[in-house]
Amino acid sequence: MKNDTFWKLTISEYCKAYANFRKQFLAELGVEEFDNDIIDQHWHHLLEITCDCEGCREDKDCTVHIHCEDDEEYGA
Repeated sequence: MKNDTFWKLTISEYCKAYANFRKQFLAELGVEEFDNDIIDQHWHHLLEITCDCEGCREDKDCTVHIHCEDDEEYGA
């Protein structure tokens, strides 16, 4: 990884997002402290289930469409 502006901004944005998630997670659940592993599991789950495309960000109209050649073969 190069030590350039792109990586500095990417890391900074990621850290801010994680810190915000952690703060809101604890506040919403009304708990002072949680095991870090539990919070991390929820963080990774959120990243897996959340689409980050422009359509979803703007109006929940997902623009990510995965097309596989096998879909045509099997009539999907």
